Amino acid sequence: MKLVIDNCIFKRKRKKMIGISLTIIMLSLIFMFLSDFQTLKVIEGTGKIGGFLKQYFPPKFIDFKSTLRELWITIAVSIGSTVLAAIFSFFMSLCTSKSIALNKTLGKIFTGLGLVCRNVPIYVWQLLLGMIFYMGGFFLAFLIIFLISLGFLIRAFTETIDETSSSSIEALESAGADKFVIIKNAVIPDTIAQLVSWTLFCIETNIRSSSLIGYLTGAGIGYLISFHRGFKRDFNTTLGLIIVIAITLILWDFLSNRLRGIILNED
Repeated sequence: MKLVIDNCIFKRKRKKMIGISLTIIMLSLIFMFLSDFQTLKVIEGTGKIGGFLKQYFPPKFIDFKSTLRELWITIAVSIGSTVLAAIFSFFMSLCTSKSIALNKTLGKIFTGLGLVCRNVPIYVWQLLLGMIFYMGGFFLAFLIIFLISLGFLIRAFTETIDETSSSSIEALESAGADKFVIIKNAVIPDTIAQLVSWTLFCIETNIRSSSLIGYLTGAGIGYLISFHRGFKRDFNTTLGLIIVIAITLILWDFLSNRLRGIILNED
């Protein structure tokens, strides 16, 4: 009897998986047709990879002083804007969090702000803010990363507060503690490790994004890539700069993982 029931469950699951797979395939084909996606051109384009490799290889590393200066600007902008966004996000998340909800009206406003900051693409921010402030470079890159980080961290911090400290909050509320006592004695101690971990992850993501933002705004190592690829047409140096970014990301990933491990007591 049990074997028959198991077979029926297995058949239902298999039919469900087949149905989902067919639906995904059909939707993919429909959207490929609507977007005029041409598979043959993609296949033909793979034959041009050899020409691409000849243009970019071997990588060239020149002017280390200029490269390190722009790399430092990229890292500094990423860290500075993310830390500032984390500070603002923490106070905003105290309003957006369901378990604390310092101010429900502000909570709705901050939730909407986070939604906008999180979903507006980088190049749209560059166009909008560039027109508003009539400038590019360091300030514009800082502002774009700040807004993107703000949107991400408001949501991450809100979910962390709701998931991590709910039991402690309920215990203090039952004892008659006010909001600020709860924040001091429950929210901060219970969530600080996770909040720092999210901030480190956001910095890591922003170092990647800042290369593209620098390409658009003319700041950091993205500016050098734009200059060598677009103006000088020096593809070998462009590849060298991309390798420098890749090495930086690997080192930061290792460092941030170690720090998160120490903070979360994983070691």
